[in-house]
Amino acid sequence: MQDNTFDHLAAVLFDPGVRVTRAAIIPHEVVVARARRVEHTNSWTFMLDDRVWKDSGVRDVPAEMAVAASRL
Repeated sequence: MQDNTFDHLAAVLFDPGVRVTRAAIIPHEVVVARARRVEHTNSWTFMLDDRVWKDSGVRDVPAEMAVAASRL
């Protein structure tokens, strides 16, 4: 995950009606710090929990994501 293949992660949480409930733009550094390696699947896991929104550099953007989702 250290290879900087992305700058930011756009994370969106939806309710059962597929409406945006929370959304954030998360810097690569935050993702790397929170991600954990899973050897048996040769992958990384990142848990999008409430603490992420408090990390430095994370932008809370639910309104912007809701507008974008409404255009789909």
